[in-house]
Amino acid sequence: MHVMDEPSSTEGEIESKFDDGNQDSKTINLTEGNRHPPPSLTESGWLIPKPIGNRLWQKSAIGIPIQEGIIVQPSELVFCHKHRNISLPDENWISFELNSNPELLHEIKALNEIRKSGEILILMINTELLKKHNAEKETWAVRWNRGEHPNRYSAVSEMRWIKNNEVIEWKSLLSWVKSVREKGRFAEIMVIDEEFDVTAYRLDIAQPKGEFSEEKRDKIISTQISQIWKNKISSGTGYWVDIKSENWELSQIGVESEGGIWLNNIETNWIQWKLRNSKIDSITYLFNQLIEAGLL
Repeated sequence: MHVMDEPSSTEGEIESKFDDGNQDSKTINLTEGNRHPPPSLTESGWLIPKPIGNRLWQKSAIGIPIQEGIIVQPSELVFCHKHRNISLPDENWISFELNSNPELLHEIKALNEIRKSGEILILMINTELLKKHNAEKETWAVRWNRGEHPNRYSAVSEMRWIKNNEVIEWKSLLSWVKSVREKGRFAEIMVIDEEFDVTAYRLDIAQPKGEFSEEKRDKIISTQISQIWKNKISSGTGYWVDIKSENWELSQIGVESEGGIWLNNIETNWIQWKLRNSKIDSITYLFNQLIEAGLL
């Protein structure tokens, strides 16, 4: 997993406040600087009519172009209100939309974080758009680099956003990343915290391999560890074994303490599993994966 910088760059981290001028993260200014009339509601979203809608699409690829103009979603409408002088429908509009979509403020933040730097983002709101842009069903939006219009360039990434207190389905996330990367696109995810700060990550698949071979590890366990483990002494949440640190061959685990080696609960469970071939829990399984990859 790699932390990403501005979405068009290769590395780094986005970590900025949602503040436009003197506005806070939940305040929408309904009157100041607005020149264009509010859009009208349709079955597909909010219609910003010609010629304004056409200009928004041609310049910034905002919304979905149709014959009458463009259709935007609520989060896109807020962006247009704040940055393109489009009026909101009325002063109670945000409250009304929040009642039907409690996560609107977070989506507004996610979209604003990408769009404000000039990146182009098209929301994948239906299966037709997913097929048109060859996006995965879990993808929230497809992104283009700044200055690269979808009419002329290919998308560079597929994006998702989550709140920082959400449970992550790791297998689903891994599958999504694999599918996106196979298409030559970046897989990017934005994490939004309680203060509406955003950290964006560019994800990739890594297959690291260290130098601690399975053959060497198993030989140490079957010889040295199996002998000293018989005399282990319970200590706190782990065990202490009486062996000098310079003689301890499994140096990837354990901590030298008072002339011996102390092993924590996870390390203890792993050794006992290796010695007894007993049932393995999820934490021990993950620890074993790190050991087998030679990463400890």
